[in-house]
Amino acid sequence: MQQDDCPTENRIAIGSDAPTAPPAPMSRLSLLVMSESGVFSFAVPSKGEITIGRSERCDVAIDDPQLSREHASIRTGATVEVTDLGSVNGTRLGELSLTPHEPKTMTVGDTLAVGASIVILQSSAARARRRHLWSHGYFEARLEDECARGEATGRPFAVLRVRIAHVAAQSAPGVLENTISEHLRSVDVVGTYAPSEYELLLVETDRAMALAIADRIRVALGNVTTAKIHLGVASYPTDGRTPEELVERAAPPREIVAGDTRSSRRIVESGALERLRPIVARVAAGTIPVLLLGETGVGKDVLAGMVHALSPRRDAPMVSLNCAAIPENLLESELFGYERGAFTGAAQAKSGLLETAEGGTVFLDEVGDMPLAVQAKLLRVLDQREVMRVGGLKPRHVDVRFVAATHRDLEAEVARGAFREDLFYRLNAVTIVVPPLRDRPAEIVALARVFAVEAARALGRDDSPELTQDAAQLLITYAWPGNVRELRNVIERAVLLSADGRVDREHLPLEKMGRTLSMRPPVRASRVVFEPDRDGAEATTAVTSIAISAATQKSTPGSDEDRARVKEALVCCDGNQTNAARQLGISRRTLVSRIELYGLPRPRKKI
Repeated sequence: MQQDDCPTENRIAIGSDAPTAPPAPMSRLSLLVMSESGVFSFAVPSKGEITIGRSERCDVAIDDPQLSREHASIRTGATVEVTDLGSVNGTRLGELSLTPHEPKTMTVGDTLAVGASIVILQSSAARARRRHLWSHGYFEARLEDECARGEATGRPFAVLRVRIAHVAAQSAPGVLENTISEHLRSVDVVGTYAPSEYELLLVETDRAMALAIADRIRVALGNVTTAKIHLGVASYPTDGRTPEELVERAAPPREIVAGDTRSSRRIVESGALERLRPIVARVAAGTIPVLLLGETGVGKDVLAGMVHALSPRRDAPMVSLNCAAIPENLLESELFGYERGAFTGAAQAKSGLLETAEGGTVFLDEVGDMPLAVQAKLLRVLDQREVMRVGGLKPRHVDVRFVAATHRDLEAEVARGAFREDLFYRLNAVTIVVPPLRDRPAEIVALARVFAVEAARALGRDDSPELTQDAAQLLITYAWPGNVRELRNVIERAVLLSADGRVDREHLPLEKMGRTLSMRPPVRASRVVFEPDRDGAEATTAVTSIAISAATQKSTPGSDEDRARVKEALVCCDGNQTNAARQLGISRRTLVSRIELYGLPRPRKKI
């Protein structure tokens, strides 16, 4: 989806108030290449010739089987000319099919179709004029789509947040925004998070590249302003797999942090998790594995810490590992360790996380994303209490207690062969379901007030922001798909936008919160399941395979009824997966998993 396809009310032209220099169409030319391998940019000399093709000898080598080895060439000088070099599948300049070896004039903005790839001639001046500053609501929608795309393709991207403190008078916002824009590609997205704070979506960008871009932006901004510049980078999937995680972890550090900022954790524990404390205390006393189920952002990590703190192992280490954030080729060595010479770069032996947690607790977050090969080796640890290092010959005994957590429906993952059934039953000795925030409405306003105070303190403000009745009502009625983490992000931004110490409705992201979302499908759990009673009474226990569902939800994942609901939502939303997921009250990733589970055709958005 191109940026210019979106409604104009969602964007503001960057630099519209800033003085503009005369364009230099023949200077600083570049080619934007979009192919199945990703999106890339190549600098074009002001005078000379470059070749495009599949061969590595070409100046612009594209991994596209439909390209000839030397497919086309572009010559620059007084004009820009493109020539098809006798390619098998031909070359199109816009709608014109080129005759082999006959050059045609190409101008900035023209599109060249070579094989299955698209090449666009750009200049830095043209890109700056076309760059737009998008609203936070649109940025979040693009970020959600990019998370779904990353889940499907495994391609990385990054979120960069830029905060410019105490903007000097000589540094008008247009100048700052143009400076940021000069270091981005046309496929990247720039949004406004708050006054003098920007959020950037860097498509097809790994962490190393994102850090390099951040450094260039920092230096460039330092040349146009004397204000302090703070940047934060979060990379998918290393730093997070949801929009809420990425936005939170890309937050630049604040200059002033005062007071106790752990009160929010105490509020979370004093609500639904506190009602689970008697059950957790009984479970923690043993050594059997514990499986924590719940949506992303509900506080499963807090509950895992509670299990460890209430156990006899409290004085031993608790080691946490996010299984979704570590590449498969590194996950095994991180868990089990390796011997010297086990692989290139293994200069000395290293203990794995399981060994370093000896006598303590190992928390496997997002265990549903663990690769099958690693699952098999983890099962051996659970069965035999032994760890075999990578490249090792002799197993080592370990004494650890496992606590695992996931937002996925593990029974559905087992059914489709993505998770080992034997490992599921070993981890599932005791299952605790953490209810979503929408099922804990009494906690929402209390959490929001605490987050508001924390955000104000981080800004160096002494006031305690007041939450108006209209804002509180909107917070209560919203479904919070991102749960506590999303609530924290929303309130932090609202405090930044509020100037009079009052957080009102206008400071909240009304684009998404104005919608009424249905309840999500239930979370299925087996064996022993503990759930806090809705009225705060003693927790109930059930020893059978049961489904913990939201109040108005009837169907279960894998059932014919749920398949019909998914299919109906897709039809109602004209195949738009993002809108269908919102209608169902689930994340887009969950919807994609359901589509694959039910064998439904992947729909396309209507144009």
